[in-house]
Amino acid sequence: MKKVIIINCGGNILSLLRAINQFGLTAEVTDDKKIIEKASHIILPGVGAFKKAMDILASKDLVEFLKNTDFKEKKLLGICLGMQILLDSSEEDGPHKGLGLISGVVKKINLRPKDLENNLKIPNIGWHQLKKNLNYHQGILEDINEQDYFYFVHSYYAELENQANYLLYINYGSVIIPALINKDKIYGCQFHPEKSGKPGLRMLKNFLNI
Repeated sequence: MKKVIIINCGGNILSLLRAINQFGLTAEVTDDKKIIEKASHIILPGVGAFKKAMDILASKDLVEFLKNTDFKEKKLLGICLGMQILLDSSEEDGPHKGLGLISGVVKKINLRPKDLENNLKIPNIGWHQLKKNLNYHQGILEDINEQDYFYFVHSYYAELENQANYLLYINYGSVIIPALINKDKIYGCQFHPEKSGKPGLRMLKNFLNI
């Protein structure tokens, strides 16, 4: 039986709850490990600073719990900051350690002078079309194509150790930013699917159907 859990590590999750409700599902917001253990799908959202999100998880005794969870069976989706804390560490006011579920580090977007001349700014706020990496596959990306736009709000990005761990990316000026990362049944999206209109809802539904 499908059981969807949202772990609240900061930020407004109302739009995410509403999106899930559109699929005829309900999601429980909890930090109770006994309940999370019974979940089929876990969502890790987050808005704000890396360290604060990790401190919240640590205060709920969820850091080691998530590190030791078998995500070859359970499904996990990290959204925006929730994606970034899946990685090993972040340089945001740091360095600070992350969950280490996918190998990589979180770095500040470093624009070049030419990027600034093209009016690019930090944070990256706006809509972007996603480009496919060579290891693109269906599943979570069923009925998603390169003409679809997704909504981003971030100043930091994931630099992965293994490029095979990202499915989609964007070019923000001279910076390649992984937009959707994956290992086993762990997924992370830098954008907000719940705020990305119909394409975002399709991707969120695809995740819940895995």
